[in-house]
Amino acid sequence: MPAKRQWTPLEDRRIAASRILRRSWDRIATDLSVSRSALIDRARLLGIPRLEPIPPETIEDPNREPLPTGHPTAWAVLTAGTLLDGAPFEPLHSFDDLVPEA
Repeated sequence: MPAKRQWTPLEDRRIAASRILRRSWDRIATDLSVSRSALIDRARLLGIPRLEPIPPETIEDPNREPLPTGHPTAWAVLTAGTLLDGAPFEPLHSFDDLVPEA
């Protein structure tokens, strides 16, 4: 029977940090050269809680109608990371201004 594993404080910190970063048990076990079950037992002993799965993002209906000009969602996507980021949509002209009066 193999000798009992002696865990170091550094390994304990690596386990906790890896779980905060949402790394899998398999990946952490490989990094520490231990079995998955030994790692999970150690994490339980340290009081590291199970991580809830991240819910999948909802996918918009690809057949939905296009968003109107200036819609907050569309405007935020178009201006993200630009000088206009966070600025409200303000049209320069309306189509009514472009159509000559009869």
